[in-house]
Amino acid sequence: MHRLAHAAIGLLGDATELQRLHQCAACRWLFLDHSRGAGRRWCSMADCGTEAKKRRYVARRRELMAARAPRPAGGTPG
Repeated sequence: MHRLAHAAIGLLGDATELQRLHQCAACRWLFLDHSRGAGRRWCSMADCGTEAKKRRYVARRRELMAARAPRPAGGTPG
């Protein structure tokens, strides 16, 4: 616990490091973004990133399949 308190104090005292502190879009955990473009959205690609990418892929495929589905001829039923 002592190490954690020292690390938190160090983080809060460093404005540059504090700007790198982000919240994961999937699980809401906090992480420090040290990526080149500082554009990470997930705490870990192996955990949250893979699931998010999978959900986006499935949603795109469903939209594509819905757009390709043949429309019924003759207008709306009624």
